[in-house]
Amino acid sequence: MFRVGYEREHRLALAGSLSELTPLERANLLGDTWATTLAGLSRLIDFLAVAAQLGLEPDPAPWSPVSGAFVLTHRIAQPVHRPALQEAIAAVVGPVHRHLGFDALPDDGDRTPSLRALAINLMGTVGADEAVRTEAARRFDVSPIAGGSGDAIPPDIETAVLAVVAQLVRPGHYDALLERYRSASTPQEEMRSLGALASFPDVELCLRTFDLAMTEVRSQNGFAVIGALLGNPVGCQAVWTRLTETWDAVLDRFPKNAPPRIIESLPALCADAAFAERAIDFLAAHPLSSGPRRVAQSSERLRVNVAFAARERPELSESLAAARS
Repeated sequence: MFRVGYEREHRLALAGSLSELTPLERANLLGDTWATTLAGLSRLIDFLAVAAQLGLEPDPAPWSPVSGAFVLTHRIAQPVHRPALQEAIAAVVGPVHRHLGFDALPDDGDRTPSLRALAINLMGTVGADEAVRTEAARRFDVSPIAGGSGDAIPPDIETAVLAVVAQLVRPGHYDALLERYRSASTPQEEMRSLGALASFPDVELCLRTFDLAMTEVRSQNGFAVIGALLGNPVGCQAVWTRLTETWDAVLDRFPKNAPPRIIESLPALCADAAFAERAIDFLAAHPLSSGPRRVAQSSERLRVNVAFAARERPELSESLAAARS
């Protein structure tokens, strides 16, 4: 893929004139800037300065790299950085969330539901916004999923709402979602429930879901659940350890092309450089018979994320402040 590496002054000048660009040009600017940030050719502070100018951008494409940046930053952030990260998300994503809300609007475009879901997810998960979490929990509690008599959560935002609710780790929520998975009337309901089960920020629940993926969940879905668990910021290291301990059983349970797809979530192990290197070493010592290029690419992306963490952690709070300017 071809990327444009703008000089810093040119990038910031474009950021000040986003309204004059087409949606595709805005998406390309954000995508190119994030790519050069990951490559170490520009800094997170510059990317966030551009992202801060999106305002009420109605197209989800420019928001995709913003979401990726905040999720990765959340992975590498230390507790001292969390307030600044939450404030940055509130400043950048908060306006578009308040504009779109939770419910469909008469003037929604074809792509608006995707942006609404992205905003709810970011605000309520890594953004830890109390208002969003409260509303997501309310909708969950009155929904049939939780045994309520209220409206079902609209499919367009259900995955986002369930991801937010999972962050609360409230008693009974995990079991309610497990029962919803077991009684799902459509494959879509089944997969949304499994995705939510994999997102609880709790090590024991992550390992419980891993065991489900290795037993009860159909093999054509189980490997996707393990991949999602490997992407869980709280449980990823425990899940990787369990995965390596049961490596032969995983290879036996799933089709040959499934393990490389699980390994696509390997870049999530970037918070601890030493742990990440051990994971890469394990894969080198246990080569897969299928998808060697995909595994190599996943290992390289993990190293890219580890390098990003090493560069950006020392000044992370200052960089996040750029999103509030």
